[in-house]
Amino acid sequence: MLGCISGYAQGEEPQEKTTLLRTFNGSHILELENGQLVAINGANLYPRNGSQPDSIELLTPANGVGENAWWNTNRDLFRFHSYEYNPFVRHYGFGRWFRAMYALVESNNPPSQENSVLHIVWMNTLNGVIEKNSFTYTTFNIAYPFMEGTASVVRFPADTISKILTTKNNTLLFPVQFVTEDNKVFSTVLYYRPHDKQWNVGGLTDEGTYNPTVMEWENDKLMMITQHTSGYYRVYESTDLGKNWKESISTLSRVWATSTVTTNKPTTERGSQNNFITATIDNKSVILFTQSVVSGEKKQLHLWLTDNTHIYYVGFIATDPNAATSTLLFKNGELYFRYLILEREGNPQVLFVDLSTAMERIKSVVKKWTEQDQTLTESRCCTDENCASSECRIPTTGLVGYLSGNIDGDKWRDEYLGVNAVLIGTVMKVTNGLKFMGPGSGAIWPVSINVLARQYHFTNYAFTLVATVTIHKVPKNDSSPLLGVRMWDNNKHSILLGVSYNNDKTWSATNRGTKSKSTGTWEVDNESSLVLTFKNGTGSVYINSTRLHVGTNLNIEEVVKISHFYFGWDGESVEGSHISVKDVMLYNRVLSKEEIAALLRSRMNISFSPSDAEEIQEGTNDKSSQVQNTETPQDIDTPTQMETTNASATVQPESQPESQENQQPAPVVEIPPEKTQQEVNTTENKTSTETTVPDSSTNTMQQDLLQNTTQSMINNNVNAHKNKSIDGTVRIYESVLPMLLLVLWALATVFP
Repeated sequence: MLGCISGYAQGEEPQEKTTLLRTFNGSHILELENGQLVAINGANLYPRNGSQPDSIELLTPANGVGENAWWNTNRDLFRFHSYEYNPFVRHYGFGRWFRAMYALVESNNPPSQENSVLHIVWMNTLNGVIEKNSFTYTTFNIAYPFMEGTASVVRFPADTISKILTTKNNTLLFPVQFVTEDNKVFSTVLYYRPHDKQWNVGGLTDEGTYNPTVMEWENDKLMMITQHTSGYYRVYESTDLGKNWKESISTLSRVWATSTVTTNKPTTERGSQNNFITATIDNKSVILFTQSVVSGEKKQLHLWLTDNTHIYYVGFIATDPNAATSTLLFKNGELYFRYLILEREGNPQVLFVDLSTAMERIKSVVKKWTEQDQTLTESRCCTDENCASSECRIPTTGLVGYLSGNIDGDKWRDEYLGVNAVLIGTVMKVTNGLKFMGPGSGAIWPVSINVLARQYHFTNYAFTLVATVTIHKVPKNDSSPLLGVRMWDNNKHSILLGVSYNNDKTWSATNRGTKSKSTGTWEVDNESSLVLTFKNGTGSVYINSTRLHVGTNLNIEEVVKISHFYFGWDGESVEGSHISVKDVMLYNRVLSKEEIAALLRSRMNISFSPSDAEEIQEGTNDKSSQVQNTETPQDIDTPTQMETTNASATVQPESQPESQENQQPAPVVEIPPEKTQQEVNTTENKTSTETTVPDSSTNTMQQDLLQNTTQSMINNNVNAHKNKSIDGTVRIYESVLPMLLLVLWALATVFP
């Protein structure tokens, strides 16, 4: 039931207006006991005036009821007084008719007091009748300064109103931020347990964290999301009610960029936020988040979904240069969104958006995640009834991305609908993967190229990359790149960890640019399993269960970031790669030896039928199929326009923040099985000089940055490729006549 309440504050009305003492800023959606929703824009505090006690007014945007009430700028102010000695409130407040709602946090000490004051707002129902709600509040003091760890805390930075969370074990808590004696800002929580006699201060997070929000996650874990002066959100976890916080570097921390406008705000204007919420969808716990992005004079609001492992971009929902605060609410399976616009005249306007369309997509994504996990978990390495399937079960804990045979244009789509890889050069689809043919062909799986949403930022701390590869041609030169990890190091790309295959049929591992040859060997057209792991500056490479020596000096400094994973062309090699890569899995942790062994045993039966697996085992995995630019199974039609009462919100149904412009399909060479190897090589050489994946024309966040980076890498190596076209054009350099003769001969061969 949507609307704005009127007449629910049943406290005694003062006879005359008193002087405003404080205004507490914050945007919330209040849910009453009868299910009604109320927009809260903040609160005013009035001091005692004669016989009238001090009072608080919650600020709401409208009179009356109904959806139109959300758009009325005339706010209905309702007022209530403190009730210090109510037994339910005084002794914890968990009586039958009381519920803790908000904490009003004062930013500094009034001249007449030595302590800061916090006001806890309670909602009750009179005589248990839920249709009649009333509010009251209690106050308590915090004496400054006090020591928290090694920091001397002296004040709160801003007057804010924060929502109070009631945990499953009946603990009250809410996020706060403190300013220390040396003017540094930290975030934490205040919490109150049933047996406590006073509120407790939790441990501090890192310096520079502000605008915190807190939520209860699975297994009684608390999660805190804060903005940080570095420009990215920090995410922390606690298992002891916030006494200690650990940064979630393996999942969500430092993924999303904060708004530059918010980041540059002075600390006195920073408060709590409500753009992170938890929800349960199809028995799965998820987090929904709105990200504010400033581009020029525009401020855009984007919606994200995560289960603390996978991250999905739901779409763009609103844009307004004057958008200030925003709030999400998930109720009865429906998702609502409101945001505050500050008009030039100073009158705030509250806009309400029903995200039903986006909710349908969210449900489909959660279902896809569950089904994909189930598909991989049920994959077995053998069909014998006596087979211990648990010994080769594919681990899905921490499995973030999975690249298989799903491509669309120049995108190699992630089966978990996260970050797509971008294809370069001549590519052919094979069972459960792709074949890269010739110089400049390969794929890039971005990590930190998109500065606004780095879904795979965890790779800077720990990861496992698993892939099945097949080498189809012995390199003419010393070696050809296979796959690896590149990073930004002093404004240039360098290889952090990589694998190459040599012309003597041995392997090479690269450690920050230094190659080391292995004694292991490979054979043409035989599959090999590759596993790359990285954690705490130590990297490992496993090929068919054999570990290659790669050294240990892989530490990544704070200023150095992993840029992307590459498959095939590494951005430097002159030698072209002729390889197939399939079943690429990326984990946000280092797998155990037992898990790696299970993956190697199960690699032939991942998400395809036993008949396909048998066909691959017989060596026919090079059979290709024409790639078509069609809708993939996870591409669910979603209307791009969501209707609202007074505002429109367009949802772009993509897994990444990028435009919906039509992309041309990846170039594919049809190679009939009966062709000889010489004819195959000729066809590949011909194609690589005439067709490549075109540059994307997108002008949005990730795709544009990725394509620009890719094109820069390509341009830096164009002289090395000479005759090879890598930007969609035909180039003829020195040997024009031999090239024309070669093309004519190839045409005669293909079309007799």
